[in-house]
Amino acid sequence: MSTTVPASVNPVALSAAALRLVEDRNTLALHSLPTHRTPKVLLTATLPDHLRLKILITGGAGFVGSHLCDKLMIEGHEVTVLDNFFTGSKKNIEHWLHHPNFSLIVHDVTEPIRLVSIYVMNSYDMTCHVMTCASIYRYY
Repeated sequence: MSTTVPASVNPVALSAAALRLVEDRNTLALHSLPTHRTPKVLLTATLPDHLRLKILITGGAGFVGSHLCDKLMIEGHEVTVLDNFFTGSKKNIEHWLHHPNFSLIVHDVTEPIRLVSIYVMNSYDMTCHVMTCASIYRYY
């Protein structure tokens, strides 16, 4: 089965667009985006594969978790944040949402999580549990 390109699409323009996407991705991989909450651009290091860690941070959108996320992203690691935004805020991590080494899973850890395979959970080099409830009275 072959894929045909419509006559209205210029193959040269298509390859130029693909090249711009690669360039944009490489540019975005060098720093965070400035936001209202984090107006300063945070530069990220580029680590070789054997030094870059895959890290899961539960509660990564909270105060402590977001600062840990900033530190690890600046060092050049791959960070996955798992949070339900009960006490944290997406604004704390929104400056990393575009970055190729960052991913966000919106999930409540009190519920089971179903991932595509067990390999995904075992592929993290480190897990940091910094989730907490700021006020115990919310549970009563």
